[in-house]
Amino acid sequence: MRAGGNLGYTFSFSDGYFANASISAAFYHGHNVETNHQFKVEAVLGRYYKGFSFGLFGLAETYKQNQNNFTFGHGGYYSPQMAFLITPFVSYEHKSEKHYFKGGLAVGYYQDRLDSVKMYLKNTGGDTSTINDLYYAAERHKNLSGNIGFIYEYTMPNHFIIGTENRALQSSSDYREIISRVYLKKEF
Repeated sequence: MRAGGNLGYTFSFSDGYFANASISAAFYHGHNVETNHQFKVEAVLGRYYKGFSFGLFGLAETYKQNQNNFTFGHGGYYSPQMAFLITPFVSYEHKSEKHYFKGGLAVGYYQDRLDSVKMYLKNTGGDTSTINDLYYAAERHKNLSGNIGFIYEYTMPNHFIIGTENRALQSSSDYREIISRVYLKKEF
């Protein structure tokens, strides 16, 4: 289970310039999974111009524990002890009475660090145990990162909206994320 919160604010300036800053924290807890804490700070500086927005995005993120290789029970998840991303971006947005489209692309510099962590093994009695001499090695990655995606929504009668979101993200040499979803929502 993941629980947490996010606090952010967007500033709009003259001539279409904007800035956004946000901070978030989350707590991870579950059966056969170590508890963990995540903290993240994001910042954006950019400009809108005739449906386009472009600018610079930055992110700093940390997790208390490396759970990337936790293999007993439910598996692991990408959880760097320190991660930085800085990237220029460009996106296009179009909205009409019934249609909404937004697509974007970003390519930038990504760096992360994952601490060494004990190997968890399952013994014959079903208990989790660690072997004190076995560790996954610490890792560091420095490379280009890319993100491409789009959202399309169609407004139906009675304020129902059907939409799709598709994103592909590569944030380090060992981590790639692809999100594709279809959804139905209602505006009140």
